[in-house]
Amino acid sequence: MKSSKETRGNAVVSLCMALLLLAAVATPSIVKAAQRQNSDEWQFAAELYLWYASIGGSTAQEGDLQIDANDLIDDLNMAFMGNIAMRKNRWGFMIDALYLNASDNMNTQVGPVGVNLDVELDGWVVNPMLGYLVVDSDKFSMNVVAGARYLDLSTDVDLRNADPSAASFNQRLSGSGSNWDGMIGVRGEVLLNSNWFIPYHLDIGAGDSDFTWQAFGGLGYRFERFDILAGYRYLSWEFEDNAALDNLNLSGVGVGVKFYF
Repeated sequence: MKSSKETRGNAVVSLCMALLLLAAVATPSIVKAAQRQNSDEWQFAAELYLWYASIGGSTAQEGDLQIDANDLIDDLNMAFMGNIAMRKNRWGFMIDALYLNASDNMNTQVGPVGVNLDVELDGWVVNPMLGYLVVDSDKFSMNVVAGARYLDLSTDVDLRNADPSAASFNQRLSGSGSNWDGMIGVRGEVLLNSNWFIPYHLDIGAGDSDFTWQAFGGLGYRFERFDILAGYRYLSWEFEDNAALDNLNLSGVGVGVKFYF
């Protein structure tokens, strides 16, 4: 996220970015194991998911940021989370998209000042990813993946003094920002039997962020035309040029349903 000229305004935008990124579970494997024998044909998959995530991090003023998943869920107005994937032979492509509209009213600390924030945000998180299948056996598969993480966010924020004994103020901030990071990693499955499997994903990257990485591991069950998955995901950013945040992380359990066609 590109920093604002005003520290207080950037703190609000960075907090809103943290709220926006609450909702994504591990993206699906690009290939379904049962379909690999048809590798000369195009294969498609689509998934709907939810990530029950908490947010942590630290501010540039060495303060701690901690937002519980329950609080984030309460603030949602509307959200869509899903992805589509396709593969032919060993090459695959996947794009994951999140739309979220959320609002919240909270008291927080901006420097030495106690501030009441009335926040409304609207934004997208889009993750395109290209993969190449390098290992494909009866028990294990691995794709090398490369892609990007993109965030586009607009915010409207009203700020008031949270301390009634201090001098009152009222300020409205509106703004938008975007963040691009490139990434590279591995993802795939450990096949326990014909139905049960362990999906995994690990990547690292950088760009507008100084460094970003994520890891996921879980458990899935495969039906004839769809899979159900559950697991734990950790996603982290370190910011090089941000007046509000030094780092940000999201972590929690998630569930998803993936369909094949």
